[in-house]
Amino acid sequence: MAEQDTGFHLPSPVVALAGWLVPGAGYWLLGQRSRGTIVCVTIIVLYLLGLFIAGARVIDVPGYDRNGAEVRLIDGRLVSPNDTRSYAQAGWALTSGGFVSEITSKPWFVGQVLIGPICLASAVISVDVAQRGSDYPRPHTPLDNVGTLYTAIAGMLNLMVIIDAAYRAGLPREAE
Repeated sequence: MAEQDTGFHLPSPVVALAGWLVPGAGYWLLGQRSRGTIVCVTIIVLYLLGLFIAGARVIDVPGYDRNGAEVRLIDGRLVSPNDTRSYAQAGWALTSGGFVSEITSKPWFVGQVLIGPICLASAVISVDVAQRGSDYPRPHTPLDNVGTLYTAIAGMLNLMVIIDAAYRAGLPREAE
């Protein structure tokens, strides 16, 4: 039996944005409540499993190093926080011409951020935990890789869901 369509007729970009903000929300707005709920639960559980397996520091935020310090660039070279004179003069890598190099050095973050604001909140927590020091060490390679894969795959799965929901929003309504 087909699911009853009780959704609104919204433009595809609105449906896509809602799907990025909350996984499955695009389907929910289209009236496909059960599909939206299943997608939401699946994607969030997959993302949280990645965090539980490898810890909050699995979110490796561009613009920050492993210790939570801002990555700074001066004349195209990285400057360490230990070099206080140069570090104070250098600009943050994401705003001083190093945006592309920072993103390409951490490509898994692109997949992770596709899950939406959940990743952005996790990124803030990850940087905060990293700045606290040795109380919260990064996981070792096998767990770190598995957690990164889980979180990035959750984001990529959400991208597929966003595309599908936006496509469905653009289809003409069936005659009743």
